[in-house]
Formats: sequence, structure tokens, C-alpha cells
Amino acid sequence: MHQTHGESASSNDSLHVMQEDPPPPLQALLESYGPVISHMTPLHDELDVNVQVLEADQSSSAAQSGPQTTSIPSGALSSQAQRSCDEATDNVLRLTGRVLGRGASGRVLEGEFRGHRVAAKQLELSVEDWGFGADAFSQELLVLGRCNHPNIVKVLAASALCTARPVIVLELMETSLDKVLYGSPDVVLPMATVLHIARQVAQGLSYLHPTILHRDLKPANVLLSDSHSENPIVKLSDFGLSRLRESALVTTRPAAGTPPYTAPECFDVLHPAITHRADCYSFGVLLWEMLAGAQPWAGMTGVQIAYGVAFQQRRLMVPAHGSPGGGDMDRWPPRLCALLKGCWEAESLRRPAAADMVKVLLLAQQDLKRGRTS
Repeated sequence: MHQTHGESASSNDSLHVMQEDPPPPLQALLESYGPVISHMTPLHDELDVNVQVLEADQSSSAAQSGPQTTSIPSGALSSQAQRSCDEATDNVLRLTGRVLGRGASGRVLEGEFRGHRVAAKQLELSVEDWGFGADAFSQELLVLGRCNHPNIVKVLAASALCTARPVIVLELMETSLDKVLYGSPDVVLPMATVLHIARQVAQGLSYLHPTILHRDLKPANVLLSDSHSENPIVKLSDFGLSRLRESALVTTRPAAGTPPYTAPECFDVLHPAITHRADCYSFGVLLWEMLAGAQPWAGMTGVQIAYGVAFQQRRLMVPAHGSPGGGDMDRWPPRLCALLKGCWEAESLRRPAAADMVKVLLLAQQDLKRGRTS
């Protein structure tokens, strides 16, 4: 399952599959669309970026209320963020001290905000790393503050202007896809759940694209609630590497992201213009991981993955049906195999758009309900 093939992917197969079947339900397709988000899209009117933060070991009278070091340039946010730090407010985030997760730039804590349990993403960096960390924090707030979609985690507030440790307040989800995939040994997600999660992720990407690139799509950044259900709630998270763009992203850090999920063009320093189709490659790896129940490129270093994917045209193995030892048709139907290969095309423009991925997954769900393999 961890073997690799150097075979080239073909998007033509997926096109033929789609043309042979009746169109999926219109209402289901409409759910994946939304207004195109740009720099002109305002932040949510109700978004307060100057909430007070009360640490777990502080009394209510010790809430942060006075001016402190401004960590995020106020010019990066909308005019609603220009409120004085001295302004009295009852918007207080109370941290419980329970750590939900840790990352390279900080930690996620459980908190309480306006009577609801929330997740508080707190920036904690050394002086040397502060510049990039603050940029990622600001970028995540600017992106999520403009999004409104059921498959994108919702930002509720932030403490961005008047604290030395900025915080983004997010809706609290139950768990993440990586914990579900690897929390119990030898447990493989049911096919219906795989298709449901994949479709929800694709719908989130369809909403973001083409103007927002996520750039770090992986199971750890797919959050779930009601995770034991066949149809859990699915939301994309962690937009610290994401970018708003006009057509293509020109970046000095093309390899930003996680190597097993990174598109080949992102490893090429001579190819700095990255489009939303890089997310489509990552989606293919994530879908393969759910189907295989195994980590992609296990046992390989980031350098080995980069060289193999970008310069040797290697791809994760997709079972060849009809060959000795071919894959389970129920687990690896030709429709999904064609989609995977299309997502992994070396030429990014040949990869399916997120809206096309939604269509294929809807048809795959219909096939499963009918007991048909195609």
C-alpha cells in the first residue's frame, strides 16, 4: 500500500466518467458555490478584533484592558479594527487552561466566549520567528474574517491589537480527521463516510477557490464534529498559510505546507507562481489516505518526497483493476481512481477544479447507494 508508481495521471478518464452519467442533484451542487471572495470583501460586521483575554490563572478583575504592545499592524485590518484599546467592552475571552493542540507558532486552548465553549488559537513565538508568525496570524484572520460557509471553520472574534500574545477565537469542533484516521489501530473509515468527508472538503475548497489558496490541506486541518456518525460535520481550518490572490500567487516560500500533501510545482523554486490547483493535488492525497487507511509516503523524508514527486513524477499507488492483485472495486471504484489521477497531474491546469471534484463525489455517493461500482 505504500508502494509508488511513476505512471502519469490522466484527467480524460474522469471526464468520460462524468459524461456517461446523469447530472447530480442541482441543490447539492449549489451548496458548494458562493460569492467570489477578494480583498474588497469586507470582514464580518460583527467581528470584534479587540476582545479582552482572561488567562486561566487570572481573576476577572485581571482581564487585559489597558494598551499593550501592538503585535499585528492595525493597518492590515479593516476600519472596524481601529477601536481604542481603552474602550470599555464586555467582550471577554476566558481561557480554561486546557490545551487542545500545539503547533509551530503557538497553541490552541479551550475557552469561553459569550456563553459558548470555543477554541482560542494563541500565537507564541520567539523574537526571531515573530515576523513570519505574526504575518501568518494576520493572514488567517483576514481570510477567515471574510468567509461564511458551512465547511469553513468560523472565526468568532480576536484579540489582535492590544496584546503581546494575539488570539483568534474559533468555533469549537470535536476532533480532527487525522485523529479519527489513526486514533484506533486497524480501523478504516466506512466508504460512505469517506465520500461524505471528501465531498464536504471539496465543497469548502470550491467556496474558497479561485481567490483563496489554503496551501496546507491535510487531515490535521480537517475538523470534525459528531465524528462517529456516517455523516459528520466537516470544516476546513488552519489558514495561516492561506493567501488571497487575484489569479496566481507569487511567493518566495513556494514549498510552504506539509511535504506529503504538497503539489510538485510547490517544490520547484523556479516555478513560484502557485494557483488554487495546488490545493486540488493535496485533496487527492487526502482522499487516497482515507481510502487506503495509511499515511502517504510513509517512511520517506521531506526531501525524498519532493525529489520523487517533482522530478521523478512519482505518485501514490492506485490499484489497477483487472490486474493480478487488483484493488477492491468497492473501495477503489474506477470513478475515484480517475479522480485521484486527475488531481495528481503534473500540469496543474489539467487537474479538476474543486467544483468538478464535488460532482464526481456526488456521483460516487449515488453509485454507493445503488450498490453500483463504476
